[in-house]
Amino acid sequence: MFVSSHAFMLRFQAILNRIWLRIKAFFNAFRFKYRLLIVSESTLEEVVSVKRSGFSFVWYLLGLVVAIFIITSLLINFTSLRHVLPGNEDALLKSQVEKQMLKADSLQRRFNANQRYLTNLQTILNGNVSVQKNSVEQRTPTPKMNPVNVKIGQKSEREKVFDDQFEQNEQFNLNMLTNRSNHNLIPVFSNPMAGVILQHVDFSRGVFDITIASMSNRTVAAVSDGVVVFAGFTPDSRYVIIIQHNGSFLSIYKNMDYLLKTVGDRIHAGEVIGMLQKSTKPNEKEFLRFELWKNGIPLNPEDYIVF
Repeated sequence: MFVSSHAFMLRFQAILNRIWLRIKAFFNAFRFKYRLLIVSESTLEEVVSVKRSGFSFVWYLLGLVVAIFIITSLLINFTSLRHVLPGNEDALLKSQVEKQMLKADSLQRRFNANQRYLTNLQTILNGNVSVQKNSVEQRTPTPKMNPVNVKIGQKSEREKVFDDQFEQNEQFNLNMLTNRSNHNLIPVFSNPMAGVILQHVDFSRGVFDITIASMSNRTVAAVSDGVVVFAGFTPDSRYVIIIQHNGSFLSIYKNMDYLLKTVGDRIHAGEVIGMLQKSTKPNEKEFLRFELWKNGIPLNPEDYIVF
């Protein structure tokens, strides 16, 4: 028993010695110095002579790798090469592109509205206004009327006499001037955003706004002409814009992600004032909260706007 254990220890010690000798030979090979000579082919004269060990070449290689890493990092962070890499697009350029797209969308809306206005005006001036008869008019007999002069721009003699008499009677009436003030006119409102109404106004529960759900990256347009009286961020409603309209009306747009107007800007109907971006939560649509007020009293927007 003692002999077998002693033989095992000797064998194990021999194995350790061999391993140590190999490790020592490996490090000795790194400590061994090599000489690199460059000689002239014609005269066999030494041109360049370099004497270095294996460890020196390892340190040179590590230094070269570190230098390449530092130079590459500097080129990526401080030059335009970073824009080539995916996910490192210029944020300023992206913001400018979004603004230009929104402005182009607003200009397209204004152009389409002006085009429809000019087409309708040309039709009216040419006298080509056609009356469309519905089914009720076709079933209901209409009494015969004497033909009248329907040419635009011309008045009958009775109309001329009435207009002249009315102007003479009311030329010094100050109430007529007051009643014609723009503040008493009710503006025509349009839809702020195409979408589906999720929540209606409920004055009994203190809900003064309607919630309009839409797809992501949807623009929000002004419902009528006016002036921006507030534009900023609120903790409960995110970005908010309030526009003052004629007739003491106020339109409030809440829960937007991006504002394109500031306080004091004059807004036209249909002009883009903000944007709803893509929601960060999956399967969730963006929504706009819209309110309409007059003289400090909340109104139901569905009574004034066709959604």
